[in-house]
Amino acid sequence: MNSKARRTDTGDLHIEKVAQEIVDSAFRVHSVPGPGLLECVYEQCPTHELSKRSLRFDLQKEIPVRYEAVHINCVLRLAMLVED
Repeated sequence: MNSKARRTDTGDLHIEKVAQEIVDSAFRVHSVPGPGLLECVYEQCPTHELSKRSLRFDLQKEIPVRYEAVHINCVLRLAMLVED
């Protein structure tokens, strides 16, 4: 196996680990406080879970929109971006 393949595998393993941590966090947030709470609660609980797992995240991250190399005059807002 060449070194480039190893780097890819390591990157893939990191992505898989982060994805599993996100899913585990989401399951815990779904299980612990229960349904019917305000959106702000469901935004703050995952941030606590992700922080406990030492994952970096941004809330309400604005992403510029481009179409065919043209900047479109609108913004995509991600509720949460993890491990950018």
